[in-house]
Amino acid sequence: MMVPKILRDNICRIQILFVILLVGSFCIPATAAEIKDFVGNWNLVPARSSDVNAAIEKTLAEENFVTRSLARGKLQGNNKLPLTISISVAKDQAAISFDGAKGRVAPLNGSQVAWSRGDGETYQVGMAMEGSVLVETIQGKQGAHKNRYTLSLDGKNMVVDVFVTSPRLKSPLMYQIYLSRN
Repeated sequence: MMVPKILRDNICRIQILFVILLVGSFCIPATAAEIKDFVGNWNLVPARSSDVNAAIEKTLAEENFVTRSLARGKLQGNNKLPLTISISVAKDQAAISFDGAKGRVAPLNGSQVAWSRGDGETYQVGMAMEGSVLVETIQGKQGAHKNRYTLSLDGKNMVVDVFVTSPRLKSPLMYQIYLSRN
């Protein structure tokens, strides 16, 4: 028995449509994180976080002896892994605090605002959502920090990609902080 041409063409179209829908369903991205998803208290997972001292040594490997000696202490002092990170949001501003210290507060539109650290040193801080990533920039006299906060799909874990740059360094310091929700 012969199948009419019109029926064969329709079956072929249905098969093609099924394949497109099947393949397309794997390409749908997971729900993007929103700022409210970051709110809460986060605890350091040391075993999954970077070895900051090793990252500092890697960054300083290209530097001369004098620069290495001066920069090592400064980088180690300013880049300790926090045991806790707290994130809160009020209106259009976010606050991020490491280990209960004075939190950095900035509008979520990326504009830079002045912030003074506990020791009185002043920085320019900005925060913004870039897709599903919370990005924090901290600009000081001697360099800049860029922290990129990314949530796991289930929202129970967070990774902070840290990038530290300075005109005095040949390459940036880069490391990761891995945290779990409290």
